Amino acid sequence: MTVLYTTPGLRGIGDALFLTAVAHQLKRRNKLSAVVVRNKNFELFFNSPDVDVVICGYEDANRSLRLLPRETKLLPQLVGLRWSLTWLTMTSGLFGKSINAHHGWPPQKRLLEEVAENCSLHLNSDQKRHLRPYYWPYQDELQAQRDFRGAICVHSNAATYWTPNKQWPVERIQRVVDELANTHLVVQLGASQDVPLRGAMDMRGKTTLRQSAAILANASILIGMEGGLMHLARAVDTRSVIVFTGFITPEYTGYDVNYNLFGLVERTDLPCWSREKCICDCAERVSVEQVLQGIEWCLAQPPLQKHFLNRTDDPAKI
Repeated sequence: MTVLYTTPGLRGIGDALFLTAVAHQLKRRNKLSAVVVRNKNFELFFNSPDVDVVICGYEDANRSLRLLPRETKLLPQLVGLRWSLTWLTMTSGLFGKSINAHHGWPPQKRLLEEVAENCSLHLNSDQKRHLRPYYWPYQDELQAQRDFRGAICVHSNAATYWTPNKQWPVERIQRVVDELANTHLVVQLGASQDVPLRGAMDMRGKTTLRQSAAILANASILIGMEGGLMHLARAVDTRSVIVFTGFITPEYTGYDVNYNLFGLVERTDLPCWSREKCICDCAERVSVEQVLQGIEWCLAQPPLQKHFLNRTDDPAKI
């Protein structure tokens, strides 16, 4: 049994989804191995064929454990199994090894590669290039959000809890929405406190994490900044147009199926990794026109194959 967790300070959606990339590689190497995940965003691992058990959260890690519910019903849901079994799973050498699937800060290479190496996964260059997160929606979740098929999703605010330096100017995001609203269904995802965008269907704070994932899975593209929704869109095989600022650059977290934008900045100290608000023009180097070109490019590409539509343990195929 392998128990995967991240440093308690790294609790974002992206860091959670990095665990799915590692779990997928572990299962490819040994389908009979048991993979346990300890993470605050435990709902991201439901229905995954790569994760067998999830321990909910950090502070409550010794109070809640779940065997993951799956559409196949091969594993029942078990909630509230307290103290003893959870504690043994986490700490006992009899149950395998516990791995901190973290990346350093600042990272020295692509974050996913660094996480994989810290989990003792030896990958060749081709495997590194294809390293990506996985999310497995339920079929009824996808059907519930079918009205969003072909929509363009957008978010207005980057993860300011970590740093304000990922933010692209909101007024530019609004100009992008203005260009799209008459010809496309534009859906705004994000937190309720995010700046609202005129002309977009307002879904801020109205969806769970799994509902947001199902909307993204049905959508044609995501427009936004580097962060959790970018990773979630990749996990459901939806292309994105992503604005990178000087805080972080595409080589560290970008996906090659996306249209990654990083303004040409003549500085040798980027990415800066500064979490304190800085005064610079890194974000402003990306123009509205460049984002619109990225949208046009993404819409012209063939849709990515949805990995979750071809799973071998789908109940309809058993």
